[in-house]
Amino acid sequence: DAKYLVSRTIREIEKIENALLNFYTEYKHTGKVLYRGNLKEINKYNYRELAKKFTEILNQISDIKKL
Repeated sequence: DAKYLVSRTIREIEKIENALLNFYTEYKHTGKVLYRGNLKEINKYNYRELAKKFTEILNQISDIKKL
């Protein structure tokens, strides 16, 4: 519903604002912002995982063509 969407959007905007402020503060104090990526999520898109998905798609296509 609209009330939920608006309240959630506002919270998300506040989270983004807080994150940007924290990054800016870190930069002002240290001259840099450390990378804090989530390796588990990032690894979903590494070459090995993408090649595996590509292989699965190609196998599905070749199975369809055999019919």
